[in-house]
Amino acid sequence: MDSVVLLLCKYGNNTIVINVSCELNFDELVGILCKTWENLKPETMCISYSIVGHPNCMVQNNIDFLNMLRVVCARGADIVDVSVSRCSTSDEEDKVGSNWVDVVDSECDRLVDIERNSLSKFCSHQENALLSAGWRNNSMSVGQKFEGSVVEFRTVLCKNAIKVGFQFTYVKNDKL
Repeated sequence: MDSVVLLLCKYGNNTIVINVSCELNFDELVGILCKTWENLKPETMCISYSIVGHPNCMVQNNIDFLNMLRVVCARGADIVDVSVSRCSTSDEEDKVGSNWVDVVDSECDRLVDIERNSLSKFCSHQENALLSAGWRNNSMSVGQKFEGSVVEFRTVLCKNAIKVGFQFTYVKNDKL
């Protein structure tokens, strides 16, 4: 890899930049992310990136990581938008967002797991790719500086408003 590749890793509202060197591998990337965001654990971390036409490319091991770098270099890009999220599993302690509910029988103190959504066991549907998937990393915050033209800023602003669900009416200004 001759060129420098930068990973813009976003978790929640925070983004860090990681310079990919020849020695960096998937395990080291996970280690950096876990050290940066202490509530992340390697076993519950989901890492993905997006390229044109493929909004949610998963990175789950070193082969995926190297393939991501090859694809990015082949396309001539030097910056990769990486989304880091926390994946829930059924055996997590807090079980927030999982499909499992704990029911305790007070008489015999036993734990029974009841699955709320069993449809996924019988029929697996792929997630629908949203048209806004490419806008995922365009989020706007107070004090953020936008480097681009006024037209680009308005476009990003409109996309962000649609993404977060603002109700608005676009009115043409003919008074110029």
